[in-house]
Amino acid sequence: GLVPPPVLVEAARSDHTAPATVTASDPLPGVTIRYAIGLAPSSTSAVFPASGLVLNGPGCVYAQAFKTGMTPSVVKRLCVDFWAPAPTASPGGDVFTAPVDVVLSSLAGTTITYRLDGLDPNQNPSGALTYTGPLHLTTGSQLRARAVKSAWLPSDLLTANYVFNYGDLTVPVLTPLPGTYLGAVDV
Repeated sequence: GLVPPPVLVEAARSDHTAPATVTASDPLPGVTIRYAIGLAPSSTSAVFPASGLVLNGPGCVYAQAFKTGMTPSVVKRLCVDFWAPAPTASPGGDVFTAPVDVVLSSLAGTTITYRLDGLDPNQNPSGALTYTGPLHLTTGSQLRARAVKSAWLPSDLLTANYVFNYGDLTVPVLTPLPGTYLGAVDV
């Protein structure tokens, strides 16, 4: 007969940047479950760990059940996604009375892309910039940033609004006084 296929389950996790544990089970006693990452396993592939397989990044686990004297099961696949963690901004958005240097940070190995015009850098990549150091802000800015990591899904969107209130500005005094002049006049 045919060995029933293994059941692959990803343990629940609230943080999709953390390692993922995949477990395998089979209803038939005496079955050996073998696995491979990214391709179908064979009868000589590694045996699925009883405690589960820990993945530290995105990938697809393929598993197949074997039992002596029976036809191996069909191959089952479970793909695990990881999301880059959203970047953080320090200081966060607020009202400022002087220019401010904003530092963006995220998980090591990520690249942060951002815009200062309120648009999502992933949805509007043509104007997105890659973060390389503190952002020196002197005028109102709508910071939008995401972290990306190879093979991971992009992070949630960081949104921070920076408003500047420099107080009352003095009215400029024009000299000479407004009027009609003959010839060039230096202002």
